[in-house]
Amino acid sequence: MNTFFSENLDYIYFLYGLSFVLLATVAAALGSWEKTLPWRWLAVFGVLHGLSEWLDLLALGLGNFPAFQGIRLAVLAVSFLALVEFGRRGMTGDGPRFGGWVWLAVLGLVALGGSPGETSGLNATCRYALGLSGGMLAAASLWRADGAIGEDRWYLRLAASSMLAYGLTAGLVVPKAAFFPASWLNHDSFLALTGIPVQFVRMLCTLGVMIGVWLHELRVSSVWLRRSGPIPRWLYPTLFVLLAGLGGWATDWQGRGVAAELRERLLQQASKIAQTINPAEAAVLTFTAADGGTPVFERLRRQMIVYGRFLNQRSIYSMALRDGAIIFGPENLEVNDPLASPPGTRYERPPTRLLTVFQDKHPMTAGPFADEYGEFVSAFAPVLDPNSGAVLLVVGLDIPADMWNARIAASRLPPILGTLILLLIFLAGTGAIQRWSWHPTVRPRRWRHFETVLVGVLALLLTAAVSFLVLQEESRARRNDFERLSDVYWVNIRDVLNQFQVALTNLAQFCAVTPWVDRETFHAFAAPVAGRIQAVQALGWIRPVPEVGRERIEAKLSREAGGDFVIWEYDAQGRRVPAVGRRVYYPVFAVEPLTGNQPALGFDQGSEPLRRAALERAIHTGLVTASNPVLLVHASELQQGILIYQPVFALATPGSGNDAGVEPAGRLRGVALGVVRLQSLLARSLLRNADSTDKIAVSLKDLTPTLRPSLLANYSTPPTMQHAGGLDWISSGRGELRTVYPLFTFGRAYAVVIRSTPAFYAAHPMRASGWTAFAGLLLTVVLTTFVGFLRNRQVFLERQVEARTAELREREATLHSITDSTHDAILMMDPQGRISFWNFAAQQIFGYAGDEAMGRELHALLAPERYHDAHLKAFPQFQRSGRGNAVGKTVGLHALCKDGTEIAVALSLSAVSIRGEWYAVGVVRDETERQARERELHRLATTDPLTGLANRRHFLVQVEHELERFQRYAKPAVLLMLDLDHFKQVNDRHGHASGDRVLQHFAAVAQQALRKVDLIGRLGGEEFAALLPNTDEEGALLLAERLRGYLAASPATGDAGEIFFTVSIGLASFAAADRTANTILARADRALYRAKEAGRNRVEMEPIP
Repeated sequence: MNTFFSENLDYIYFLYGLSFVLLATVAAALGSWEKTLPWRWLAVFGVLHGLSEWLDLLALGLGNFPAFQGIRLAVLAVSFLALVEFGRRGMTGDGPRFGGWVWLAVLGLVALGGSPGETSGLNATCRYALGLSGGMLAAASLWRADGAIGEDRWYLRLAASSMLAYGLTAGLVVPKAAFFPASWLNHDSFLALTGIPVQFVRMLCTLGVMIGVWLHELRVSSVWLRRSGPIPRWLYPTLFVLLAGLGGWATDWQGRGVAAELRERLLQQASKIAQTINPAEAAVLTFTAADGGTPVFERLRRQMIVYGRFLNQRSIYSMALRDGAIIFGPENLEVNDPLASPPGTRYERPPTRLLTVFQDKHPMTAGPFADEYGEFVSAFAPVLDPNSGAVLLVVGLDIPADMWNARIAASRLPPILGTLILLLIFLAGTGAIQRWSWHPTVRPRRWRHFETVLVGVLALLLTAAVSFLVLQEESRARRNDFERLSDVYWVNIRDVLNQFQVALTNLAQFCAVTPWVDRETFHAFAAPVAGRIQAVQALGWIRPVPEVGRERIEAKLSREAGGDFVIWEYDAQGRRVPAVGRRVYYPVFAVEPLTGNQPALGFDQGSEPLRRAALERAIHTGLVTASNPVLLVHASELQQGILIYQPVFALATPGSGNDAGVEPAGRLRGVALGVVRLQSLLARSLLRNADSTDKIAVSLKDLTPTLRPSLLANYSTPPTMQHAGGLDWISSGRGELRTVYPLFTFGRAYAVVIRSTPAFYAAHPMRASGWTAFAGLLLTVVLTTFVGFLRNRQVFLERQVEARTAELREREATLHSITDSTHDAILMMDPQGRISFWNFAAQQIFGYAGDEAMGRELHALLAPERYHDAHLKAFPQFQRSGRGNAVGKTVGLHALCKDGTEIAVALSLSAVSIRGEWYAVGVVRDETERQARERELHRLATTDPLTGLANRRHFLVQVEHELERFQRYAKPAVLLMLDLDHFKQVNDRHGHASGDRVLQHFAAVAQQALRKVDLIGRLGGEEFAALLPNTDEEGALLLAERLRGYLAASPATGDAGEIFFTVSIGLASFAAADRTANTILARADRALYRAKEAGRNRVEMEPIP
């Protein structure tokens, strides 16, 4: 887990900064919806702090130089100031007020924190003073703000809790500094304790704040209540997370690929150095302090130093396993270097993989690992004994872990930046699309094809990203091919030089065991060897000649040579002159092939400084030694070469005389000489693979000179490609492929630099990335065209919708005008029984305004309680099918008004299906006035206007109805005929007005005397009739007598006073023979006539026929 987070710390920084940008986006949007909190300050904090984290990301890949540290610290401090201001202003809205004194306290803490004087200390105190206080204030503000929100409470509490956690982790876990508590609780200790970088925890906290604020913003802006349209609401966040995940995968893939490539190059260098070290010389080393100053140790150390300088490689070293411990040997570090280890130093904390190299004898890499010298990534390669196969020593190369991580981070930076650009474009584009979907009217017409452009841009970016990844993979494959080819050429060059060294060693051994090497003996041995070895100018034998006895030795050598033998040198003008002025001369005594090299005979190798230096070094060390490059003249070809000296010491007793009769220099018998033409060596080595020589350019450099490497030879190398100084071997040059190989031979360090040529690129084209880009562009065109087609169709439909919408709005306005102008109430009830439409007439009829009625349960509001049970039974059926007893009909009902009064209404009810649900539409008309008019008309049509009794027509109709009931059910009934006695005299005596009052008085008394079920009517003038249902003759007689008595005793009031009157009554019971009302009426009239005949003021019964 620790390794995973450490390797992906840069992407964590990227996501960390991105989470703050998302928070800033949400906070800025929320600031336009509500003013409960100063959201704009939180947005400023999010933008600046996200920028701060991205600057930290850049520092991982580009380096953390002082000026950059200051910029990062300034941005961090300003972002925290914005967070403090958000918290301070948020707290002033509710609760304690924090004024400007907060800034004095904060700045005081920052001033105290500046005492350590270093950037890490300033960063730590900035977090203590601003990050911690700002996080606490912001969390408190968010927590307090929930009281004004209501149902949103848990959203802001989530944000507050996350902000509290962020404030603690950002303000307490700080960069490591030289004061408490930063020296105890810091980024490193947190990672060591938890295995998780604190930046990852802060990122989770920031996401928690963002999600809480985002959910709150959705609620405040009523987005929950909006339909998401054709695109699901979860699609954009899912795509955003998917793109971020793909970016993480691409970044990880790129980083792992570069890490593997760097490990391969590091291992290649260690292996090549190990392969070029002479095992015979390595076997001489004891890996103790006694090695210091010995020729073999110093030679190998010097070779490592100059090769390391050429590579810009600080640490090249060797190790051996002695008694179970790993001991350091020669290395390229200076004695005063803090990483230097004197010979014999024990490696106290080696990586475990190093022991594996000693055991398995295979090269491998290790790290990053930490030892007593620091933290490194290393490559180890063994040098094996060619005879026994034992590990003589192990070569190690180190790269500091911070440099390694910086290279990996720099390689991961392009995909991270690409992902950032992609996500920001996606975020801005989808945000605009979402906003326009919620508010279509704010979308400018010129942006109607925005979706098409967005898809095209995103597709192009994805195409570029995929093509980049494919190009990277192709580049790695091409480099692998180049390195395999380069390995072949380096092996050819190394083999030729090794072959030459073996030949020179054999020559030296021959000369060591031969008592006297004359020219014939030398020719017999050296001529075949010189003919077999490529690029050899000559093999020679040098005899040391002391000044004392020089003439005698020259004479003897002349006799052996068959001519004059003179030891000579060049003077200042380049002329051949006898050599003089030295104690010992080193003339070339024999040379093969003689042709072309004969002028070299007798030339004193000690007369020229370069030759003398190499010769003396070889004699002093006893090791084969090469000279500095010298110009060789062979026929007409002028080229550089090197002279290689192999000292030959007598196998007999040192100090004995030689066959020349002179005392040699110590044990020295002579020096075997080899002359190599470097350009020819290079060309002939490469011609072993003639089919591919045009694909590479090779340079051979001598690294031994102190000031700068010397170019010895080149093959197919344009002058502009020749490199004289050091180089960065671990990375390819721009526009070319390049490898560097060591050659530690003849006591010098050489470098073979191999570069690619245009022919190599032509033979290894990288077409896959081009085809990928072409396919991506093709898909982009297809996808963009398709989206453009859909968008055009959508635009066309939107225009149609706009036209239809305008038409519908016009119709809606017309409908509103109609519904508002009608006198009938128009209501709509939704499937839940709530009022969803209420016109102006409904307000006039029922007294409820629209906002009072809308959304309320209709029957509870308007229906009298007696209707509720029937509604509860019938409503479920209506919800299911839209059917009901009143649906499609007009029914008369009663309704309640706002003031509690009950009115009669006529309801026309219809069922309407909307989106699969049934709505009820009712047209309600107030029936109060109409029914009142109908009742008045009915009254006028059925009553006598003077007395208020039933008129003749209505009375006869009721008699007919009673006759029908009698005939059907045989229920008894009696008809009374009444006539006021002497009424004409009342009119004549008191006047018609008084007569009318008498009639009215009669009607009033009669209604009081009769039962409620009885009906009395005026047939005309002073004649009246009464219908007594469910009454037999006996009861009718009693009732008639009582009525007659009441009337006789109750005078009417006239203009002149009381007017007494009497009434005669005739009765007739309903009989089976009666067929019509007139029949019964005639029978009762006969009885009335008899009562009048009998003296009036009496009652007579008509017998049943």
